[in-house]
Amino acid sequence: MIEASVRALGHFIALAANLSLLSDVILIGEGMTLFELVEQTVRDTILECRDPLASTVTLLLDDSGFGAWARGAAVVAIPYSLRGMELR
Repeated sequence: MIEASVRALGHFIALAANLSLLSDVILIGEGMTLFELVEQTVRDTILECRDPLASTVTLLLDDSGFGAWARGAAVVAIPYSLRGMELR
């Protein structure tokens, strides 16, 4: 099951890069500390699924974790709270 999930991540990254015509992908989250265990499979899957004429996908890893996510969420929420608006 883990292998299928790892390959699905590689497929998703390749698909997103193919559709957006972008080659830099940032991976962030609490699980990034475990990424080194599956990194080669993800990269191999991206190569298999990436358009052969497209540029190579560059994976940028951010292991800053929950604190960075929480700050980002606060940045989005603060303007709404200052204006008395509801988040949707």
